[in-house]
Amino acid sequence: MTLGELIRMKRVYKGLTQWDLAGEANISLKSVQNAETDVYDTKWSTVSLIAKALELDLGDPNVCLEGVEVLQP
Repeated sequence: MTLGELIRMKRVYKGLTQWDLAGEANISLKSVQNAETDVYDTKWSTVSLIAKALELDLGDPNVCLEGVEVLQP
């Protein structure tokens, strides 16, 4: 599972649109779209904001991030 798939799955599970998530995370809609589609490497700061908005603990060993590449600050 890619990071984008994980974000989308959690967003849909919580009943949020991409627009809702962008507002909750205080980021642009395009940032959410890019993160979900894995088109670009996503900055760690953006991933952190999205994870916080989705109440997603990236430190949880049960979260599958196989093959994920994010840019460190």
